[in-house]
Amino acid sequence: MVSDGRRTPHPRRARLARHLRLLREDAELTIKSVGRRMGWSDSKVSRIETGLSGITPGDAARLLDIYNVTGPRRDWMLGLASSGNPRHVPGAFRELEAESAAVLGYESILVPGILQVPEYTRAIIQSHRPELTVEETERLIELRVARQALLTRADGPRFHLIVDEVALRRPVGGEPVIRAQLRRMIELGELDSVMLQVLPAECVAHPAPNGAFTVLQFRDDLDPGIVALSHHLGTIYFDAPMDVEGYVDLFRRLGRHALDPGDSAKLLTRLASG
Repeated sequence: MVSDGRRTPHPRRARLARHLRLLREDAELTIKSVGRRMGWSDSKVSRIETGLSGITPGDAARLLDIYNVTGPRRDWMLGLASSGNPRHVPGAFRELEAESAAVLGYESILVPGILQVPEYTRAIIQSHRPELTVEETERLIELRVARQALLTRADGPRFHLIVDEVALRRPVGGEPVIRAQLRRMIELGELDSVMLQVLPAECVAHPAPNGAFTVLQFRDDLDPGIVALSHHLGTIYFDAPMDVEGYVDLFRRLGRHALDPGDSAKLLTRLASG
C-alpha cells in the first residue's frame, strides 16, 4: 500500500487498516462473516481493511469487540480511529516518528531534519520555498527544532542515521552555518538515542543510488513498519511488509559501507574545523 495523505490513504489509516485485517485473520473470520455481524456489505469491510475508507471510533470499537481485543492495543487502535479526517491531518511524518520505536534514516543531499540547527533549516527553506513569509518560515523552523525533543525523550525512538559525506560538504547557509551544523551533529551523535554514520564520498559501489529514505519501526510485533520517501510535493509512504524489509536490507548494506560511529565523528570534526 502506498499513501501520501492526499490521493491515497493516510499512513495512520493504513496502519489501522492493516491491524484490523490481521486481527480478523487471526480470529479465523471471513470478510463476509464480519460484514454480516456488523450489518455491512462485504465491500465496506474490504475498503476499511485496505484503508480506502475510514472508520468511526464507535465502529472500530465494535470490530475490536468481535476480535476480543482489550487493553493497551485496544486503546491504541481506538486512538488511530479517533485521529480525525486522515486526508487532512498535517504533520503525518512527525506523528509517525514520535510513535516509533526506531528510526532508520539515510540522507544523500542534506543533513537529516532531526539534527538540523535553525540557521541550516532557514537556509534550506529560503532556497526551496522563497514564497513563504518570514512568519511562515519561522514557524517551520520551530516545528523542526521541536522534533529534536524526541532525541532526549525517555521513551523516544532510537535513531540510526546515515549521511552521505557529500551532504556534509554542501555549504548550506555559508561556511559559518555549515560548521555550526557539523558541530551540532557531533554533539547529538554522542546521545545514547543516536547512532550516526557517514557514508564516505569515495564509496564507489553506492548501495542506494536513488537517494534518501526513512524506515519507521514500531513497538507492535504485528507492524512491519513504514517507509517514507520525501519529494517536492510531500511524502510517499510504503507499508507492504516486502517493501519495508527491502528498505531495511538496503539500510543494512549502507551501514556496512559507512564509517563506524567513531570514525564518522572524527570526519565530522575535521570538516567542522576546516
